[in-house]
Amino acid sequence: PYSFRLTSEVLSAIGHFLEVLAGIFSGHVALLYMGPLVCSISGSVGGAVRSVILQHFGLGGKLPPGDKPNFGDISLKESNQDKAGKIVGLVAGIALLLNICKPASDDSEEAEDESLRRTLVFFAALS
Repeated sequence: PYSFRLTSEVLSAIGHFLEVLAGIFSGHVALLYMGPLVCSISGSVGGAVRSVILQHFGLGGKLPPGDKPNFGDISLKESNQDKAGKIVGLVAGIALLLNICKPASDDSEEAEDESLRRTLVFFAALS
């Protein structure tokens, strides 16, 4: 399961990278669809692996005799922790971008290209 979990994370990063590239190379329609497609495949693989790992942790815990692990509770707690982590990451990312990538004052094509280049550099650095 661990190699599939790693594969899921790599596919997710590739999918998000393709979404960034779709903004840069807007003339290529295939990039508009490839990013979300790869992210969906990553979510499917990650979800399957996540359920196996959660079952492993649920069965490995110490319970009173006769009790069965509550897989729904374990899954709910993991899901809430995952969402909270994403929200914290989103807020931190927005704060970082606002402080590092100051928007250009003019609307020239060069300023837009520079902004897209900086976005790609920071995405690569933070991935």
